[in-house]
Amino acid sequence: MLNFTEFTDELITGCKAAMITGQDMLTEIEKTTVNKPQKGTLTGLRFIREGSRIAPTLYAEDMYERYIRGSSVDRIARDVVESIKRSFDVKLPFSAEDLDPASMTEDIRPRLISKERNRIIAESVPHMDVGGGLMLIADIVRGEYRAMITNDMMKNSELAEEELFETALENIPQGEAVMYGLSDMLHAAPGDRTELLADGGSSHISDYDVYILSNKDMFWGAGALFYPGVMDKLSDLIGDFYVIPSSVHELLLLPVTADADPDNISEMIWSANRSVVDDEEVLSDDLFLVESGTFGLAFEPGVKACHRKSQEPGKNSVMS
Repeated sequence: MLNFTEFTDELITGCKAAMITGQDMLTEIEKTTVNKPQKGTLTGLRFIREGSRIAPTLYAEDMYERYIRGSSVDRIARDVVESIKRSFDVKLPFSAEDLDPASMTEDIRPRLISKERNRIIAESVPHMDVGGGLMLIADIVRGEYRAMITNDMMKNSELAEEELFETALENIPQGEAVMYGLSDMLHAAPGDRTELLADGGSSHISDYDVYILSNKDMFWGAGALFYPGVMDKLSDLIGDFYVIPSSVHELLLLPVTADADPDNISEMIWSANRSVVDDEEVLSDDLFLVESGTFGLAFEPGVKACHRKSQEPGKNSVMS
């Protein structure tokens, strides 16, 4: 079996052979290093076509997983080339080379990630610390396409970093944050769930013990807690509450008055992140608390660290 480096080299050779056979205008495959939120440092294969400003990138790590599961390098190479050919036919809503945040302010949106798990990203993008080791980064989003705003993009932009995040948060539509009772999410059909932040929904708050908070798409929705006015509204509805970072897509909220031991909750978070949550979707190992409308760690740093003694240091590449 090939190691990762050997596989990547053979994959590039196989892709070049497949392109020659297909007589396509792909002229170069550039091997690059790419830092991705939640994924860490990846090996990107950038496909360049003469005369095209589009340069699709695939990640060798994803292809290597297929190889480990039994696919041949030749088969993977053929599939990659077919995928890349389709990518060249897609008209992108923007070109990454021409992105200027100042001219695309209506498309800027925030995204919540862990600063600890994304140390390299934190050094290369503007970010806004929100407490507890979490940070907001900013993306330009059009339809299904998302481009992370980097420090390089901001160098020649007329938009200041402070304005960047003010704009990102101001762009959140009214009603974008949604909250449901956890039991509804687990057992009720989508149309039968009560949206607790909508008009009239607050009257059903007492029907549930645990709540799930996200955005309407339930995608990268953990940042909904920091949407304008949301934290204050939640404090009015349920008082002080624990924030369980179930993933980058959603948060679980538990009122402090509930019959629950925060030590046990903290242990549960640590265990779930290693047994249930996909590594790329882990937000944090910490339990958070919103008290008197202020967000922070439920435990002081270092006080509740015994459950981390066996943590494997290389679990996420950005931490090693």
